[in-house]
This record gives sequence, structure tokens and C-alpha cells, in this order.
Amino acid sequence: MTDFTVIDSSDTKEKERGKGPLVMANYYDLDEKVTVDLSGLFDGETGAENAAGNADAKSAAANKKEEGGAAGPDGKDADGKKPGFFSGRKQRLADNAKRREIESEREEAERLADAEKKMNLLRQKQKKKSADAKKKEAESSEVWDLWLQKIEFLIAVGVLFAAFVLLIICTAVSVSKSSKGARLGGITEVHEGVKVSSDGTAIYGLLSGYRDFLAHDANVRAAAIESKTKNTPRPSDSTPAPEATPTAGQTDAPSETPTAAPSETPDSQGGTIVVSANENFYVFDIGVSGYKTVRLNSGDRYTSGILSDSAGELLVSAGGKDIEYGFLRIQNLYGAAGFELRNVLNSPLVIRRAEQGTTPVILYYSHTSGSYCLSADERVISKYPKIMSDDKARNVAGRGDVLKNACQKAGTGVYLISEKNDANAKAAYETAAAKVSAAASKIADAQFAVDLEVKTFEYPEGSRYSRTVAKDGKNYAMIGFVITQNDKTNPNWKENIKLAMYIIEKLEAEVPGISLGITLRSESKYNSSATKFGMIAELGYEGNLVTEADNSAELLGRVIGTIFAGK
Repeated sequence: MTDFTVIDSSDTKEKERGKGPLVMANYYDLDEKVTVDLSGLFDGETGAENAAGNADAKSAAANKKEEGGAAGPDGKDADGKKPGFFSGRKQRLADNAKRREIESEREEAERLADAEKKMNLLRQKQKKKSADAKKKEAESSEVWDLWLQKIEFLIAVGVLFAAFVLLIICTAVSVSKSSKGARLGGITEVHEGVKVSSDGTAIYGLLSGYRDFLAHDANVRAAAIESKTKNTPRPSDSTPAPEATPTAGQTDAPSETPTAAPSETPDSQGGTIVVSANENFYVFDIGVSGYKTVRLNSGDRYTSGILSDSAGELLVSAGGKDIEYGFLRIQNLYGAAGFELRNVLNSPLVIRRAEQGTTPVILYYSHTSGSYCLSADERVISKYPKIMSDDKARNVAGRGDVLKNACQKAGTGVYLISEKNDANAKAAYETAAAKVSAAASKIADAQFAVDLEVKTFEYPEGSRYSRTVAKDGKNYAMIGFVITQNDKTNPNWKENIKLAMYIIEKLEAEVPGISLGITLRSESKYNSSATKFGMIAELGYEGNLVTEADNSAELLGRVIGTIFAGK
């Protein structure tokens, strides 16, 4: 028997070293030393015989393979020999692959078990969190119940206290009436004293007490009359009695003098104020279904800005409730303070008449590139995502030219600020306000700064809003006004509301339904207070056609022009 040992080594020479003349190379990096039995190949045979034998063996093996021979159950082939070295290595490789597969399955099972464990922990945490939340909710509910019990107790105490106070007041009133009755019985006591008194002493005392009572009663009556006089309108002693009262529908200068007013505003001499010759004074007739403005004549006296009042509640809520009063709508959606409309109208609207060559109106655009649609197809936002433009053929500046021309044609001069103010959109209002202030400082007779803008709104389905109103075959874009209600930054906000109401009334007289009303804002940036009147005029929506916006611009310019020209 001849044995060869194949040694695993990184040294190539070691890998090729063997015993005897035969050299075997370990090119496959065997994991351990392997002893190879070569007795079947060399024992008892010569080299030549081995070669012949090998040839015969190969031939016989090939024949047996063709005949379907296979290794026996003892691991030997048909000649009774065991498989060679390389056949063993193939088996080991197969075993290694099987072992790795088993290890991989075991690792996967361990990973799944670990994930399941983590999931169980998460479920337990969530369950605990839910239990804690329910416990906290129960505790909060218990605390709230205790507070409700305390509140109910306090309410009960308050009711009892109020009943006690009311009882005291009723008792005091009763005593006062009894005392007054006793004083009123002074005359009877005087007569009785005269009958029984033998000298004048008793009579003098009774008369003195009665005199004091009469003086007290006279003072009470005088105070009551004075209070009633202050709350009831009365014509001035120097004012002749009017021949007639203006009708409710009168808007031009009436020939009669208004006589009804709920309060009186005294001048420095203690009388009512006289209307000046170079100013127009407008008072408001407040009816059940709406209001009318009435212009006073030069020299007329007034005691209030309200001519007559038969309307119901006119409260502008701070919580966002709209007022719908005739064709007037006031929206308060942006946090402005609430107010009673009567308090705004308590003094007349006073507008200085524009003389020839004066410029009472300043026109500008905070958002100069705001634009309208040239065709109905442009209302589809998916086709035309952006229509803002510096082209006057479609933007608000082009409509401003129409307004300016109509205003000047009506007799009122207009100073136009045409520069672009929305290059920086976030600072557009501040940029425009600075220019308005600069213009107002140069124009002494400027009264009204109007910011002409396009109202933006889109439907959820992606089309631009384009509401219109029709009159005599023409479509008009609707018109709204934005006013800053802030005593500190816009102290003339009440005057702006009165002017907007007058403009809206005239617009509605021309085209019924054209007004969008007044929107209140609390921020100071929306219009400048550089002039007495200042507001935003929203001329339709960006979905309106240019022709619709032009019709409304011409109407608005004509109305503003006639108001400031005093026509």
C-alpha cells in the first residue's frame, strides 16, 4: 500500500509536496489533511502493466456505464472499489450547502421570533397607553363634574343675592314713594296748622317746610325736562319753521329743511351747526327696508347725521355676522371690532365741493398686474394658469384709465399714480401707501384716495369666478369696497363707511344689484389715511371679461365724479 498525504498550506511548495516520486498539488485549499489510498492503483503492478490496466479499467468502466451500472449500496462501484477523492469532495460540497440552508432557515426563524416578540411589546405599550388615556379622561371628567357642581352652587348663591338686592331696591322705592306722598300732603298740614295755631310760629314752620318741598319738586321737574329736551330733536330758536319735510326718496339738494333728528350737536354758541357754503352735507334717512341720503342746503342747520330712524337692529357684530340692510351688506370676517351703525351715522357726511382746477381724487393700484379675462375660455385655470399681466389691454391699470376719464368728465379732477407697486407682492400695499402719502402732501385739495383692485376667487373645480349683473343689454362686473376699521391707523374709518354707503346708493340707483357691499379689515396696510377718505374699490373678479370691467369702471368713475363735484 502506498499512502500520500496532501497538506493544506499557503506555501505552494508545501501544497505540491508528497511522499515518493508522485507529487500531488492542493489547489483546492482543503480544510484538513487528507490521506489518499492508492493501493488499488500501484500494488503488484509495474508501470506498463498499470498503464495497460488503467486502460482496460477505463474501458470496462465505460462499458459498465453504458450498460447502466452504478455504485452499490456499500458505496463501491461495480468493480468493488470506493469512489475517488474528487467524488468525496462533491459530496462534502453538497453537505456544506445543505448545512448552510439549514442554518439560514434557523436564522430566519429566529428573526421572525424576534420580530414577533417586538410586536408583542409594542401591543402591550399601546394597550397600556390606551388604559392610561382612559384613566386620565375619567379623572378629567370627575374634575369637570366637581367644577360644574361648584358653578351650580355659585349660580344659586348669585340668584339668591340678586333676589335680596332686588328686595332692597323695591323696599327703597316704596319708602321713597311714601316719603313723596308725605311731602305732597304738606298743603293739608298747612291748612290744619292754620286752624289750630294761636300764633304764627307753627304756621311759619309749616310754610317753610312746604316751600322747601316745592323747590325740590321744581328742581326735579326741570331736570326731567332738560333730559327730555336733549333726547328729543327741536329746531333752533333762530331757525324758522320748515314748510315741509324732505321725502324718503330724495337724494338731490332738497328745497325744504329737514327737521327730525334723534340728537343735537351744539356749536360753540350752544346752537345747531350751520351748513357751510363750500361743502356738501349729507344726512341719512334710515327706514325699515333701507336707507337714503339727503343733501342739506347751504345755511341749513342740523343736529344729527340721521334725518329719521325707523329701522331695527343695525349692529355690526365682531364675530363675523353680516349686516344685510336693503342693498347694503357689511362683512366683518377679519377681526374688526363690532359697532352700532347708528353711531357711525350720528354726524353728517361732509364733502368739500371740488372747485374748477382742483384734484380731490387720487387713483392708484396696489396690485398693478391684476388682470381680467380676454375671453370666456381663459376662465379655465388648467388651460390658462396665470393671467396677471403688465399689459394695460387686460390689467387693472387699463380699467383705471376708463375710471379716470369718466370721473374727470363728471367734473372732478383725478391724480393718477400709474407706477407698478407689486414687483414685490408682499410689500405691495406698503409701496403704494408711501406713494399716496407723497402725492397727498403735494396736493392740498386731495380728499379721496382710492385703490383700484381686482378681486380674486376661484371655484373648487378650477375656474375663475366671474359674477356679473346686467342692465340694458350690458354686463357689469360687481363692485365692492374694503375699509380699514382701526381708530389708531385709520381714524377716519367712520367717514369712509358713510362715503361708501353714499357711493353704493348711487351705484344701485344706476344698476340694481351691482354692489358687493363693504368688507371691514382691522389691518392698517389695506389703505392709506393720508387723505380724509381712503379705501379699496374692488372692480369685479379676475374671471370677469375686460368689457365687463370697463362698464363698471366707467359707472364708478361717473358716480365718484358727480359726488365730489357736488352734482
